[in-house]
Amino acid sequence: MTGNSGSASWTVAITDGFSDAYDVEKAVFASAGIPVNVRYLRVKTAAEVVANCRDIDIIIKGWIDIPRSALEQLPRLKAIIRGGIGVDMVDIAAATDLGILVCNTATYCLDEVSNQAMVLMLALNRQLIAHADRIRSGGWAVRDVPHPKRLRGQTIGLVGIGNIGRQVAAKASGFGLKVVAHDPYINASHVNIDGAGDVPLLSLDDLLVTCDIVTLHCPLSPATHHVLGEAQLARMKPGALLINTARGGLIDQEALVASLRSGHLGGAGIDVTTPEPLPAPHPLRELPNVLLTPHTASISDASVIECRETTVAHALTLLRGSVPSDVMNRAVLKDGHWRGASNS
Repeated sequence: MTGNSGSASWTVAITDGFSDAYDVEKAVFASAGIPVNVRYLRVKTAAEVVANCRDIDIIIKGWIDIPRSALEQLPRLKAIIRGGIGVDMVDIAAATDLGILVCNTATYCLDEVSNQAMVLMLALNRQLIAHADRIRSGGWAVRDVPHPKRLRGQTIGLVGIGNIGRQVAAKASGFGLKVVAHDPYINASHVNIDGAGDVPLLSLDDLLVTCDIVTLHCPLSPATHHVLGEAQLARMKPGALLINTARGGLIDQEALVASLRSGHLGGAGIDVTTPEPLPAPHPLRELPNVLLTPHTASISDASVIECRETTVAHALTLLRGSVPSDVMNRAVLKDGHWRGASNS
């Protein structure tokens, strides 16, 4: 681990986040016991980040996209800390080239997102949309809705078996589902997961043709953009359910709409779309076999506070001369490439 003498003199900027008040962040910085220069901003674009952060060493951010063109105009920047798990709104390749560390909050909202994935799956399986709609319209029995398939004994496939995927595996096992997974970054035939046992690792094609339910838990990157396109959706079992609580860009939405309209897919539980918010009208807002939520899977009273506290904790770790645990581009730490390896 590379130290950096005098790093407490670095300046931190919070560009955007869960609350413009920044009360949680201010409290953690105030209790740090070291002098900290913090700039509390309320910006919305990369251009505004550049205009306000040319002299900043550490950026704590939420949802603003920071492309290469912006990073190249931030000569002092040593680290970006993202409040959340996904870092697709930061050009990580550019950050690595420029010697900028990128961190996330890897343990944020694991319980919340895994619960949401299960709730979406259970609601679709139990035909809750049709039943609730009929009751709201004054009816009662829904005789024209097929009986739900018994969940126990069905197979759920997880695309991505990281922290959230592992929790989904354990929770799904508790409902009697058979669990399989696909993860190109794990070179093994299976992975052992607490609460789920040995989970077989399959190719994506084999997972799609095998599973009654497919749920996405992988990051969005150039390699995973539209990982489920028209061809992949066509390979899924007729009547299968698709759950996405990860990133909208993982699915070709036009192909998804077509598959849902044709009846090939039995239903979709979607918390993330492209773009966000989803335009109105839009088929995903209106299809009767879609349960759509507005990117809220990660949110609870506790998770939001923990996320905000963790971003500040990561910044304080850097200011104290160490490197946080949640580094997304560790290659930048090699051979003194990181801008923070020596105080500048």
